[in-house]
Amino acid sequence: MYVKEKDEATATAEQTIDVPQLTKTITVPAGMTQTFLFTVLGYATNFPSGGISSQGVFSLVQDGVKISSAYTSKVGNSPGGLVDLPIPVTFLKSVSLPAGTYTFKIQYTSWSGTAKVNVDPNNYGGYNQDKECILTKMQILVYNN
Repeated sequence: MYVKEKDEATATAEQTIDVPQLTKTITVPAGMTQTFLFTVLGYATNFPSGGISSQGVFSLVQDGVKISSAYTSKVGNSPGGLVDLPIPVTFLKSVSLPAGTYTFKIQYTSWSGTAKVNVDPNNYGGYNQDKECILTKMQILVYNN
């Protein structure tokens, strides 16, 4: 399973938001146990407001409980003319689950500054119309035990 979305969302300082469209409900069939390997790639920026750094955390949440997370930040006007450069974060989590239905989602919490996720990069120079390049993504590999 591979989930990604282009809907932009904004988190103000100390606010937690669900990353749009990165929620997935999974059902493990009766009598089975399955292992799920989550790979999450997250980007947060405040483009195009510019000049202000932000920092925060992307979290993987299972049925309302955080089970993994990773820190990310965005530098303001950095050397060499890179403005609003999002620093990506990638993290992995493996979960083995018995029969049942489970809901997983990705959230972003801004620790400092206002941050946006799933920003359309059209205003960045050099991205060649690649609208997927700074989207937050979640990949789920399923293993039958």
